[in-house]
Amino acid sequence: DINEISLYTITVRCRQVFEQEIQNMSFGTIIKKLRRERDLTQEELAETLSISPQAVSRWETEAAMPDISLLPTLCNYFSVLADMLLGIDTEKKREKMKEILDEAGKYSSRGYYDKAVEILSAGLREYPDSFAVMRDFMYARYWQYNNDKSQIKFRDEAVKLGETILAKSTDDSLRESAIQILCFSYRDKG
Repeated sequence: DINEISLYTITVRCRQVFEQEIQNMSFGTIIKKLRRERDLTQEELAETLSISPQAVSRWETEAAMPDISLLPTLCNYFSVLADMLLGIDTEKKREKMKEILDEAGKYSSRGYYDKAVEILSAGLREYPDSFAVMRDFMYARYWQYNNDKSQIKFRDEAVKLGETILAKSTDDSLRESAIQILCFSYRDKG
């Protein structure tokens, strides 16, 4: 039905606009914006959540954050994802990780593994849960070791990263890459 499609399109577009608006907002500002969009007072929101109005006030003034157990309730109530509520821009995160991988890849592909490791190390500090950054870091560390067999610590670090990827990642492509380097590393280790 054309009306359903139009309503869906409008809803999706409104959500996209909202997501763009809140990208650089603090948690308290986001809560205040969502509350006002629903034309609620702090007291009404507090009553809905079974908390005190002072708690809502403290959130909105950045004096406090809600108990983590309230996040699912807040997300459901306002129909937003936790990433949005907490001001985490997942698209920006993906773009930044791609930049890190591309930049490091430029150096790795020319044999400048030290520079690639420097970039990937910084990337892992910023995104410690990125298995793609871990995998590329693992490759660069292994090739550093391969170029200088006295640097056993590089091989051992590659092994540690590979084992972490195998234990925690569900991405088959990343896991296969890790297995490949682990095979070489284990062979070299003896």
